[in-house]
Order: sequence, then C-alpha cells, then structure tokens
Amino acid sequence: MPQMAPSLWLIIYLFMSLTMILITNNLFFMVKKKENMKEIMKMNKTKKFLWQ
Repeated sequence: MPQMAPSLWLIIYLFMSLTMILITNNLFFMVKKKENMKEIMKMNKTKKFLWQ
C-alpha cells in the first residue's frame, strides 16, 4: 500500500463516513415509505370492504 499523507487519509475517512450516513438515512426513509404504503393499502382494503 503506498504511503499517503495523513490529511488525505482523514479526508477519505470523512468522505466515506458521510456517504455511509447518507445511504443509511436514505434506506431508513425508504423503509418508512414502504410502511406508509402498506398502511395506505390496508386503509384502502378496509374502505373497499365497507363499500361492499
């Protein structure tokens, strides 16, 4: 492994940690949206049953 300046390693580490945080936040919001979609689908099903 080539020897690099510590500041460059620090920049790489910060960049990687920020990207990981952003990815995990996006995944968390996607899961929340899926749960909301499931709840909406359940509400629609109950409404259909009520209309029948």
